[in-house]
Amino acid sequence: MSNGGFTNLHVFSGSDGSYPTGLIQGSDGNFYGATLGNGAVPAPGSDGTVFVLTPNGALTNLVIFNGTNGAEPRGLVQADDGNLYGTVLYTDANEYGAIFKVTPDGRLSTLYSFNGTNGSDPCLFCANGSNLYGATLYGGIGYSGGSISGFGTIFKITTNGVFTSLSSFGYTNGGNPAGIVLGTDGNFYGATPHGGGNGGGTLFELSFGSPPVITTQPTNQLLAPGTTAAFVISAVGTPPLTYAWQGNGLCLADDGRITGSQYAALSIANTGLCDAGPYQVIVANPYGSTTSSVAALSLNVPPAFQTVTRTAGTLSLNWSAVLRQSYQLQFKDDLNQPNWNSIGAPLIASNAVIGWSDLMTNSQRFYRMVLLP
Repeated sequence: MSNGGFTNLHVFSGSDGSYPTGLIQGSDGNFYGATLGNGAVPAPGSDGTVFVLTPNGALTNLVIFNGTNGAEPRGLVQADDGNLYGTVLYTDANEYGAIFKVTPDGRLSTLYSFNGTNGSDPCLFCANGSNLYGATLYGGIGYSGGSISGFGTIFKITTNGVFTSLSSFGYTNGGNPAGIVLGTDGNFYGATPHGGGNGGGTLFELSFGSPPVITTQPTNQLLAPGTTAAFVISAVGTPPLTYAWQGNGLCLADDGRITGSQYAALSIANTGLCDAGPYQVIVANPYGSTTSSVAALSLNVPPAFQTVTRTAGTLSLNWSAVLRQSYQLQFKDDLNQPNWNSIGAPLIASNAVIGWSDLMTNSQRFYRMVLLP
């Protein structure tokens, strides 16, 4: 209240928890938190709780930790999936700590366990979409065995358990990170109480980028021979972005006729049959790479019959084709008929000549070849 009015919403008794570590407000309007103990330490069953507190002060324990499933929970956050995530200092089987998940109805599961080299004594500090971010007080660089060696790490883990170490402290850049927040610029800011050039701690910024994402894919090109082909994409991601175009499985290079092979827009002038085929581009930055979908360059070259031979009652036809273009063979028994009839399904050229055999049942038949778009 603005006038400083103070009200105790809940007073812990020990049996319902002890040593609360703070609150977050969930998407349902209730408050969620953890206690480091429940029951008088070191009595059995005193390893902490996760609880829900209504705005009017009604408290319910969702989870009671017992050592086997974890001990001393903290760092509670809620992800977009509605579940609660937090860390335990240790479990009976693992002294380095773990990340747990609690569903709104109180089902507990372990999401990830630490091993010292990737951190020890973890705590989450924020959730962003399906990603959780946290720090470990120990472990990482300088880890030499035991749960309190090493100088700590900062990590990311997805809600389905994919773990990524973002940074590891080595004392000269700080030691034992704490008090970390996610800034509006997307970077992390925090403090280390130890380390740094003078050994008295540091304030730090941790920036990290995103891998490239292609937002507009290249499109197929159907052109007349001698014209210019243009493949264009759009991509986003942390700069600098690099581009490497490929044609027919080979890396392209600018040569006067080909330009833009290392940029978002590729141009091929005076196209010929040798240029027909698939094109794609690899976009990369320091945080990863992605490959575009395949776009085909096809040339609108009218097909021409090359040979026509008849053996017994079978007529064999061969016509010129462009690789990967589609053709439909059609016929009429009388040119005065209004419509052409298709023979079989469309054929996709796998080389420069296509052949087809037709069983002759009439004294005459007229054929034509249609280049399909």
